[in-house]
Amino acid sequence: MSSAAGGSNTGTGGGPRGPKSAAYRSAIAVQTNASKYRNKYKELKKKVREIENENERGGRSISQSREAVDAYVIGEKEKRKAAELAAQQQQQTLADQNGSEAIREGGEDGNAMEVDAAENVSSNTPGPAAANRVKITIKRSAGPNTAA
Repeated sequence: MSSAAGGSNTGTGGGPRGPKSAAYRSAIAVQTNASKYRNKYKELKKKVREIENENERGGRSISQSREAVDAYVIGEKEKRKAAELAAQQQQQTLADQNGSEAIREGGEDGNAMEVDAAENVSSNTPGPAAANRVKITIKRSAGPNTAA
C-alpha cells in the first residue's frame, strides 16, 4: 500500500526528496545518448581504420602483382627481341659466309671496305694484343637512294 505521505516513489523517477523534473530526466537521457554516440563513433572510427589498413595492404599487393606482370611482360618482350636478334645475326653470318665465298671466287667487291679492328696496336706486339687483331669486311650494297 502506498500513500503519498509514505514516500514510495516507484515509477516517479524521484528520490528521497521527491520526483525528478522532466528537464532533469531529459538531461540524463541526453548524456546517456551522447555516451552511446561517443562509443558508436569510436567503434566506427576503429572499423574505418581497419578497412583502410586492409585496403592499403590490398593496394600494395595489387601494385606488386602489377609490377610482377609488367616485369614478366618486359622479360618476354626482351626474350623475343633477343631471339629476333640472334636469328638476324645467324642470317647475317650465313650471308657473310656466302658473300666471303663469292669474294674469294670473284675477287674484291668494289663496294667492300676492310677495317682493322686493332689498327692502333703494332703488328710486332706479341701476346693477347696480336691475337685480338681481327680483319672485318663490310659490304655496302646499293640502296634505294643510289643509282645502280
